[in-house]
Amino acid sequence: MCYLRPFFLRHQAKVDLVVGSVYGEMVKLITAYQAEIQAVRSLFTKIMASADLILRGEREGTSVQPQSPKGRQE
Repeated sequence: MCYLRPFFLRHQAKVDLVVGSVYGEMVKLITAYQAEIQAVRSLFTKIMASADLILRGEREGTSVQPQSPKGRQE
């Protein structure tokens, strides 16, 4: 770590310029695709909620009842 500090002190202006440019491009990209990002986020949330219900053994608000094997009478 002690070798990085002198490097960044010498090249701080260049590093700041690169980081600033990358940040600006990220802001443009996120702003341009904000609706798509929100749609994907919503879809991901719904999928995760459904998976959670399935893994807990619940489906559509009711719990899953174990079925007896076919051919076996109780």
